Amino acid sequence: MPINTILFLVQSPFSQRDYERFGLDILHENGFRVAVWDLTPCLRPQAFKNTVVPDPVDFNGLRLQKSKADVIAALRSLDRDTFIIAMIPLELQTLAIFREVSRRHIRYGLKTGRTVPDAKGVKIRSRLKDRLRTMCFETLANRLLHEIPLKWLRIEPAWILMYSGSEQPDQLTSKGQTPNNGRYVQIPSLDHDLFLKLDGEQTRLANEEPGICVFLDEYLPFHPDRHHLGIPPLTHPDDYFPVLCKLFAMIERDLGLEVVIAAHPRSNYENGPDYFDGRRIERGKTAELVRKGQFVITHASTSLAFAVLFAIPALFVTTDPLKKTINGAWIENFANAMGKKPYNLSRPYRIDWDQELVVD
Repeated sequence: MPINTILFLVQSPFSQRDYERFGLDILHENGFRVAVWDLTPCLRPQAFKNTVVPDPVDFNGLRLQKSKADVIAALRSLDRDTFIIAMIPLELQTLAIFREVSRRHIRYGLKTGRTVPDAKGVKIRSRLKDRLRTMCFETLANRLLHEIPLKWLRIEPAWILMYSGSEQPDQLTSKGQTPNNGRYVQIPSLDHDLFLKLDGEQTRLANEEPGICVFLDEYLPFHPDRHHLGIPPLTHPDDYFPVLCKLFAMIERDLGLEVVIAAHPRSNYENGPDYFDGRRIERGKTAELVRKGQFVITHASTSLAFAVLFAIPALFVTTDPLKKTINGAWIENFANAMGKKPYNLSRPYRIDWDQELVVD
């Protein structure tokens, strides 16, 4: 049966940014009906309650699902020409959803959001501490669930597994989610369409906005995912923002550049202290800022992809608290992938700008 409708299942508040990154207009232009079911209210009620979407989207195909019973009822009304792109994991909370999809024999694909290097090389003690912080009955049960064959769970394998990066994602195949007939589909990262759009409008010029560098914010002391899971933050604001601002001040003094903060899309700096000492904060404009900037400052943000695509230099930074977490290993691996080493802002450092501002 031909596919006429594409249905996305998501578990974070849907925004204009997501609309563009998912390429919904492209699907429309190719003749598909498109719908998005936002399952945040039933799967992550605290996140739905506490998250303020900075760029809400006006999209007729968007539907909030307030309970799993509503999701099951809606699945039962789907036409068989629907293809589901499940951007939700298989876990205890979603087991009934995947079972209903399978019972109805609705074709579906799974999308892994992981496009970062493995955190190899992290000290076992640091990895264990970070894992123990997240341990609870539900997480242990979900890990066990991933080891059970799908047929025992009465779930049909996905038709396709979509992944970004150079290698098929081992974390999917190891969870018993090998797709029917081995259909792995390598796709660009979700930010790639934004790059193509900007690159098509105007190729980056060296003098477009020569006076800025961009900090790729990750909202590390306050990231809502850790808050909603009851996990301690990766770092304390007092250990984080002062050393960042010290670096920014040095860049402004020595290089004569304005440091602009490309705020994490789920950040909420407006309702808190002035952590960045009055510097310009822009949300939802990361790609545009990177294209205009002279270089980016980053930990391990996936938005680093924009710097790679636009051939912008990257300065990697870490701190003592971050080095003790699995994120510290990710920072090391991001830097290593680009032939660099991160600067530890908690210790004395001297930046070799001649080396750092070269794009290989």
